Amino acid sequence: MGSVGSRAQINQESGCRLKRILVPIDFSAASSRALEFARSLAEQYGARLLLLHVIDINAQYPRSAALPASEMTTELWARGLTAMRQLARSLENQVAVRTVVEDGLPWEQIVSWSEESDLVILANNGKWSPWKIFSRHTVERVLQKAACPLMIVHHHN
Repeated sequence: MGSVGSRAQINQESGCRLKRILVPIDFSAASSRALEFARSLAEQYGARLLLLHVIDINAQYPRSAALPASEMTTELWARGLTAMRQLARSLENQVAVRTVVEDGLPWEQIVSWSEESDLVILANNGKWSPWKIFSRHTVERVLQKAACPLMIVHHHN
C-alpha cells in the first residue's frame, strides 16, 4: 500500500474527496460487515469513520423486558454508549473514529448525519420479512434522501 502522501495525490487527481464515512451501526452481523468494508476504505483514503447508532423510537421491545418506557430508554442509551465506546477502542489504532448515539427514526438520523459525510455505507442483510419492515423502510428512505453517495453492503448468512 502506498504512503499517505501518494494516496492524497491519487485522491486529488481522481477528484474523489473521501474524508468522512458514515456507518450506521445496529450491532448485527450485517453492520459488522459494513463496518469492516468502511474501515478498509478509510485506511485506503485516509478518511475518518463516523459510527452512528440510533435508538429507534418505533422499535417494539419484548414484554419480557417489563421495564417502564423511561427505564427502557435509559437502559438502551447505556448499552448503546458502552457498545459504541468498545467499538471505537477496537478501531483506535487503525483509523480515526467518531461515535454518535442518537434516538429517533433511524432513516431520519442517517439522512441528517449524511449531510456531514462524503459517503454512507449501509448494511443490508437481504432479509425482507414482514416483521423487518422498518429495516426495509430505513434503507428505502435513506436511498431517497441521503445528502451524499451511498454504498450498500450485502450480508447473507
